[in-house]
Amino acid sequence: MAKRKISNLLALAVLSLLNERLMHPYEISSVMRQRELATVITLNYCAR
Repeated sequence: MAKRKISNLLALAVLSLLNERLMHPYEISSVMRQRELATVITLNYCAR
């Protein structure tokens, strides 16, 4: 079987986190920062 090219790393990361358990979007970004995924994937933060 041929390997597929991963075109959207952010979507893959979010889906893998949601596979662990349901999370609020703010919690997802917090976990991504804790696991240092922000060094690999560009994250945009909305400040209010």
